[in-house]
Amino acid sequence: MSAKGIALLAACLLVPVSSEAFQYQVKLDGTGHFTTITEAMEAAEWGDYILVYPGTYGPSTGETMPIVMKSGVKLEGHGQPWSNIIDAEGQSRVMVCEGLDSYTKVTRLTLTGGDTPGWDPDVGP
Repeated sequence: MSAKGIALLAACLLVPVSSEAFQYQVKLDGTGHFTTITEAMEAAEWGDYILVYPGTYGPSTGETMPIVMKSGVKLEGHGQPWSNIIDAEGQSRVMVCEGLDSYTKVTRLTLTGGDTPGWDPDVGP
């Protein structure tokens, strides 16, 4: 086997594989799999997809803030970004995204109302 073939094989072995990726639907009205993004994220595994339907999600609707992203999970708003809002209501950060792989995505969501106590924009965290 060539060096290129060995490198490709090694790269394939390093990519996590989910046997059954799942799409979770988050809807405030209770007609989805979950009513909070927090619950969906807790259930999600690598390769899963969380689709957030229009509404404002935050502490007043049962979210635990900040929402902690999981590596390999895709979080996407349904429709236009301005109709899918995650609002921390000034209580904490909106989201934590640390140690994530390149498969992880956050798209079509509006993040607002975050607060990071002790953070100075002139100094950093």
